[in-house]
Amino acid sequence: MAPVVPKAKTAFLYYQTEMIGEVKNSLGPGASMGAAMTEVCIVYLSWSCLYSCFLQMIIYNSLMATLVVAKMESYDSRAEDAVRST
Repeated sequence: MAPVVPKAKTAFLYYQTEMIGEVKNSLGPGASMGAAMTEVCIVYLSWSCLYSCFLQMIIYNSLMATLVVAKMESYDSRAEDAVRST
């Protein structure tokens, strides 16, 4: 028989396992598991959105840095040309 390979856990499943009890306790004694799961998902989705926004910020900052370097290289070459022509 083939060996059993354990199913991979996603980042959300690790987060869910860690947070579900804490969230359920913070919602109060009458809170259902469904309410706790909803809260965990909302928090996780907002964090995912922040992560996505962070990645976009990195991309745009890299683009900006590339443009700044290109502009500086352009200034350097013009300055060198000006020095050579004098």
